[in-house]
Amino acid sequence: MKKSKFGVVSSFDVLCGNATYSEAIAKGLEEKFDVLRIDVPLELQKNYDSNLVDSLVQQLRECDHVNIQMELGLFGPTPVDACKVLLAMIKASKKFSITMHRVETPSLNLIRQIYNESKKGSIKAVISSISRQFVAKTIFSCYQKIINAVVKHEGVFIIHTEREALRIRSVNKYAKTFVYPIIWPHEAVIPVDVRSKFNNDFPVIGLFGFISEYKNYEVVADALLDQPLNVFIAGGVHPQAPFYGKKSANKFRSYIRKISDQLSHKMYEGRAVIQAAPTDQELINLMSSVDIVCVPYAETGQSGSGIASLAIQYGKKVAFSDTHCTKELVRFLNARPIIFDVDSPLGFLCAVKDTLNSSQKIKFNGYDFDGLLDLYQRVS
Repeated sequence: MKKSKFGVVSSFDVLCGNATYSEAIAKGLEEKFDVLRIDVPLELQKNYDSNLVDSLVQQLRECDHVNIQMELGLFGPTPVDACKVLLAMIKASKKFSITMHRVETPSLNLIRQIYNESKKGSIKAVISSISRQFVAKTIFSCYQKIINAVVKHEGVFIIHTEREALRIRSVNKYAKTFVYPIIWPHEAVIPVDVRSKFNNDFPVIGLFGFISEYKNYEVVADALLDQPLNVFIAGGVHPQAPFYGKKSANKFRSYIRKISDQLSHKMYEGRAVIQAAPTDQELINLMSSVDIVCVPYAETGQSGSGIASLAIQYGKKVAFSDTHCTKELVRFLNARPIIFDVDSPLGFLCAVKDTLNSSQKIKFNGYDFDGLLDLYQRVS
């Protein structure tokens, strides 16, 4: 019997969490479907091209089922261009779902923002505030159009938190939403001798993923300066970042340079390691080999973190920063992990010590990759 064709739309050729997650879903669906990986061309992310859009649309029309893995920046050089691409794909899809990894909220009141900035006496701050609000309003308008188009064409939303479901329904109360946390397929683990990378037997704290400012690694560096604990960072600059592969000037240091400089302090001698660009399997092996995986990220408004989910599935112990993302994730776990404030090195240190001394194992409660695949099959 011929299998139905299932199209998964994502940026498969870009090394990032979205691509890895999309590939895992596509591979998992292959048992029951003829899966077509519909790759969003990198050229389309840089410049809007109607011919490339037509090519995407044509591939979608060949599919019986479609899932679109949506991060606005993957579909065009500007929010408006990306919105045009997504609307064209939604219109062309038969039975479809759209996985939204982020749902924007309405922009703040512009008059109030200008008033608050003007009290500081800075014209530059006022201009900056107007600019930020204009961008925020444009992005939210794009999300409104996309959400309404999905409802109009009888698609469904797969999101990672109840918060995102409420945000979608606040735009269109008729939206069909299905909530499931980011879950990864089970992979066999090959232990790594991480401890031999250090010149001591201290516990090893692991930090994983692409290194950027919102990862908040400086709170880790500040907290552990004189502590009997090792720091292992697995990750580097995102390949799509504008400064990827480039050196920064001392006066305008990149974030990875700042963190590297902090961990080069003489008090970190023999206690800090940075390993760039691990493969997906290497990342899992390393997570399983450190004593604790920490996710110190600052608030970004994202609905889920692939690294956080991997840490729960493969880390021995976990500690998370106190953000909306973490609070939403806790709903899906068997217990509340130890949490620390993003701006408190002491809080981080206390959380690490408490977690290392705890015998509790944090895990997903009733959620697994088979359940995720079942959801995609049922609703797409």
